[in-house]
Amino acid sequence: MDLLASWAARPGLGTVEKLTGYFDAMADGFIASGFQRACLVGKFSTEVAATSETFRHHLDEDLRNWHSALSDILTTGQAEGDVRVDRSPNELADALLALIQGAFVVALSTRNAASLRSVCATIPVIIT
Repeated sequence: MDLLASWAARPGLGTVEKLTGYFDAMADGFIASGFQRACLVGKFSTEVAATSETFRHHLDEDLRNWHSALSDILTTGQAEGDVRVDRSPNELADALLALIQGAFVVALSTRNAASLRSVCATIPVIIT
């Protein structure tokens, strides 16, 4: 959440730039690690959430916090006029979170950055 908060706080950037910058930074770190250090929420969600109620609860909390942070950024973007208003910030945050997590799952499986790079091209399509 620290990385997202640091991008959200950057002055002079629009919502698209904040979100794509954040995602690019996460993706760059993942690629630099040789596709080893992915988002742990996503990794654990696919590996242990189905079998551990305790762990699933912690993952749910982490995902809710991430969703809330994205929704807050999108709410601000709507107020500033650079995020579409025909969808709620919560709905847009749902889509972004699924897009981000899905891209990391694909990249982790294929060791190919294409799915990660496509996210940055898709973020503006979803939110503007």
